[in-house]
Order: sequence, then C-alpha cells, then structure tokens
Amino acid sequence: MSTRRRRPGFTLIELLVVIAIIGVLVGLLLPAVNAAREAGRRTQCLNNQRQLGLAISGFINAKNTFPNSVTWGTTDAQGTEMANFLSNNLARVTPADPTSGLNHDVGPLYSWVVDILPYIEQQSLYNEYNRNRVYYATDTDGGTSNNLTLSSTDIGILTCPNDDTTLANQGNLTYVCNSGFNRAWWTQLGWTADSGGGNTSTTAHMDWSQGDAKKTGLMWPGTLDGGTTNDYKTTIAAVADGLSTTLLITENILAGASVASPFAQGATATGGTPITNWAAAHPNFVAFTASDDVCSGPAGSATCTTVGDLAPFVPTTTTDGKVVDGPGWLRANQLQTFENIGYGRTVLTEGAHPFPNSRHPGVMVVVMCDGSSKVVSETIDGAVFAKILTPGGQSLQPAYKQLPVGQAEITGD
Repeated sequence: MSTRRRRPGFTLIELLVVIAIIGVLVGLLLPAVNAAREAGRRTQCLNNQRQLGLAISGFINAKNTFPNSVTWGTTDAQGTEMANFLSNNLARVTPADPTSGLNHDVGPLYSWVVDILPYIEQQSLYNEYNRNRVYYATDTDGGTSNNLTLSSTDIGILTCPNDDTTLANQGNLTYVCNSGFNRAWWTQLGWTADSGGGNTSTTAHMDWSQGDAKKTGLMWPGTLDGGTTNDYKTTIAAVADGLSTTLLITENILAGASVASPFAQGATATGGTPITNWAAAHPNFVAFTASDDVCSGPAGSATCTTVGDLAPFVPTTTTDGKVVDGPGWLRANQLQTFENIGYGRTVLTEGAHPFPNSRHPGVMVVVMCDGSSKVVSETIDGAVFAKILTPGGQSLQPAYKQLPVGQAEITGD
C-alpha cells in the first residue's frame, strides 16, 4: 500500500498569514522611517539657521548694528519712494546716472542676505554683486555678470530641506528675519492676504515716532545712504530683554524665489511683476512679522489705544496678586485670524503671507540672537511669541509693556 507524499510549499492560509505579518511590520516600520527622515531634515534646518545666526553676529561685530531687512536707493529725505513701492503703488525705478550725480539706482537694491554673504563663505558672490543697482539688474557696469544672475544662485544654507516651494536655480530662501509687529516703519500693521485668506487691512499700529514700534523687532527697511528721517538700525544694546530670549530668524515657505509675484509689483521701469529671490528688497520675501490683531483699538484709530489691552494687569479671577501680560498679546498667535503661525501653508501666492510657517509637522525652527537654534511649537502661546519677537518689550511704555519670558516658556519644556 503506497502513501501519497505531500508536496513542499505553503498552504493558502499560511501564505495569507505571512502577508498579514509583513503588512503589520511595514505598517510599524514606515512611521519610524518617516520620523527618522523628518528628524534628519529638522536637524539640517537647525544647522542652517545656526550658521545664519553666526553670520549675522559676524556682521554685527563688524558694523555694530543689525543689517537692514532690505536696502533701497532713494533720493528724498523721507524715503517716500521706498514707501510707495512697498505699499504696492507702482513706482518707476530711476537708473543710476553718474553724469547727473546719481551714483545708484532709485529702487530696491538688496536684502539682508546680501549683507551677510561674506560671513557664509560667499565672498566672491558679494564682491561681484553691485549694491548700487537693483537686485534684478541685468547688467553691472557693462560687465559680463549681473545682479539677477548672482541673486538667482541657490545657496544651500538658505533653504529648509522641507520647503517644497523652491524653484531650481532661482535664488531660493526659506529663512526670514524678525521685523516685529510693523512690516515697515511707514505702514500700518495689516495688509490683504491672497484670495480666500480673509485677512483685511487694519488701521491699528504702534506709533513709530514714540519709539515703541522700533522696540518690537530687529531688522527694518532702510536706505543705501542711511540718511532718511525714518532710517533706523538696531544695535545689540537695544536687545535689552536678552539675546537668548529674542528671536532672530525663523521660517516662511512663501519667502524667496518666485517667477513673478503681484506683491512685488512696481519694481520694474514699467511697473510689472518681477521675479523675486533671496536678494529681493521687499520685506514680504525676506522678513516676517507677527499678527496685527494685538492692536484692537477703535475703528479708525492710529495706534493701539484700547486701555489695558496690551498693558500688564492682575486678573480679578486670581487671588495670588500676580501680574500677567495684557490679553491683546495673546492674539499674536491666535487661530482663525489668518495670521497665526503655520497658516501660510494654505496660501498659494509667494510673498502673500509674511508670517512664520513651516513644513515641519506642528513646529517651526528658529534661531535666537545668541546663535542658539530651537524647535518651537506652532501653537506657542501668543504672549510668549510676542515677547520673544520684541527685543525691548520690558522697556516699552506702560500701555504696551511686556513681562519677562523664561526659556522653558519658549520651547514648552
């Protein structure tokens, strides 16, 4: 009597079990792999910003001030030519004409990135860049190089590896400098975001003439000659709240390179929409600000005049008698204002949302004035965010004065 020999192999049930086990293992491994990759990209972003922080420190050591956020060529003592352009009114660029005594273009010359090129191992690029010509100039004193070609050069440390809005060989930039609560010294806080954003202009702002607006940020638009009535540069001494608790640079994926942005209108001789890059002399593309919603004065008011809204106070609901920051500062990072940290990921137009945003899940990477880089939650308390933006918050007039901020409050540790 013969016995049937069993064929080697798997039964259907065994095969299904193996497939199920493999599926579970893949399901377990993929999140770990993705997390490891994100950790690597975040580390690279931290290193990039740390290098930029050191570069700005090098500039400060040499010049005794922070660089301008953007630098313009102008001919008037008030800088109105720059103000008109950045208010999105068309303004013709006046080319340099040495025969008439004008040795520089009247127009957008360069950003803070150009100022620090020697400190990020780009001395040759700095030497070739003609700082008397607009950043998109296509000739440089008759030479074979030009500012547009130079400023379209991609420099690795200027972009976060998570920034998916970059354009190859267009002069990309992810990192933006701290301009506090005023985009520029002549303009009110607030402007219109792109369609669907729901953000509209407001008349509320801090009074520049009183000096309070100057204490809410670090780097401001300025002129080539530095002689207008509104030119202002921050010094290290002005960072009275402490270098380690004052934010210098963070991320905005809507900064830097664009082939044409309506927010840069007026930069050409005919008033078109020029390309932008890391040298663009427009704060929307190289700087960031915080929400203007901290100012909620009466309609049509010129300043943040609501009594007590930004002033420190003792809550009536507590019995410990401790003073807390004014409730208005909480709105520096408040959901559904369309100006909160991270909202820019939903905006499509480059330059349309000059507020911090990042592709790092739930967080943004920042570097402080002492060169230390940190990972900060997108949902950071608005008052804490306001205080780390403001280098002199503790010395603001009583109506705006901010309380000190602790390191643990910044990172949530």
